[in-house]
Amino acid sequence: MKNNKNAVLHVWMLPLLFVLACFTACYLAGSLDYRNIIDERSQRDFNAALGMPLIIGYLWLALRILHRRSGKRIADFLVQTNQLSQYRQHMTMLEKKADTPCFSGCNAVYCNYPGVSDQRRPSGL
Repeated sequence: MKNNKNAVLHVWMLPLLFVLACFTACYLAGSLDYRNIIDERSQRDFNAALGMPLIIGYLWLALRILHRRSGKRIADFLVQTNQLSQYRQHMTMLEKKADTPCFSGCNAVYCNYPGVSDQRRPSGL
């Protein structure tokens, strides 16, 4: 039971921390404060600050669950074919294929984040 609890924490921890960190950054930037909604632009910033971290966190969690399930399937197959010693090699290759597009995609979305990148700049800039 304890092993299962640690596995669940391992899967949920990073996406949850990401969502909380994004909410904190957006609130400190002023885009997640509902009292600042005065026009259409601020409403759009609020919606983006609320929705984007939730969607990215959900997709990241889904990818982590799929990665975990594929690892189990690989292990089952390797046990059936008596090649369990190759598990580390297969998982390393799977991690390399999964990490690069996911990281660069999340980075690109968050760097172009409308609530953080252009939040209430002075008009002279």
